[in-house]
Amino acid sequence: MPAFHREVHQEGRQEGELNRARAIALKLLRQGMSVEQISLLTELSSEDVRALSEQDSKS
Repeated sequence: MPAFHREVHQEGRQEGELNRARAIALKLLRQGMSVEQISLLTELSSEDVRALSEQDSKS
């Protein structure tokens, strides 16, 4: 596989993993889990989890 294709594939996989972590974080937020616990479990930053929480509360 050419280097360009490997790089694009890697970026796509990383984006997919991030989207999955955010989806899990949102489910945990809705179950009442704390931002700190979610951050620890999903490896998202506390700021990212808080932002998800704020976005969800606006929906």
